[in-house]
Amino acid sequence: MKNARAGRALAKQVSEYLLFFVAQRHNQHINVYRID
Repeated sequence: MKNARAGRALAKQVSEYLLFFVAQRHNQHINVYRID
């Protein structure tokens, strides 16, 4: 099931990006969520 694996990887990437985006907007002066 290559499609399922790719979909899961994509979903993980998207959720990490969304978490990063929300954290950036939420903590603009407090850099708690630093993702290097």
